[in-house]
Amino acid sequence: MIATSQIHKVCVYKNEENGFKKRAIAALPNEYIELMWGWVENNVAYVAAFVPIHHKATKAGAWWDDFEVDIQKAETENAGIFLLGSIHTHPERSTTELSSFDIKELQKRGELITGICAIEYKPTKNRLIYKCRFSYRPGLLPFEVEYL
Repeated sequence: MIATSQIHKVCVYKNEENGFKKRAIAALPNEYIELMWGWVENNVAYVAAFVPIHHKATKAGAWWDDFEVDIQKAETENAGIFLLGSIHTHPERSTTELSSFDIKELQKRGELITGICAIEYKPTKNRLIYKCRFSYRPGLLPFEVEYL
């Protein structure tokens, strides 16, 4: 098993993140969550796919049943990729910081990385502001991210 401390960089396929972004915006004003699948090579986590997961969501949080993860694991068993972690939104907030609930949940699930995306509406500019951070523990700088 790979330790989070061994990961120094995250490479994300931009078209995959763009798909997540569209689905997340469509879910507003509720939080939205997906699973990130990929692989780790030479201390770099490659996020190859953002995959929707059936979940319950409110403005304050999003939850899924672990059975949903088991289904996706079975589907990717022979694909050469594994579950890296999850990515979720903080709608109507400008922060991409991990909440105490976020930290507790990702540690419980054993996630290698997590993504948090803030989606904030700016009425004076009549537009949405989207910021995304890939990290793990609070207090640490986010991972260096490269888009492929």
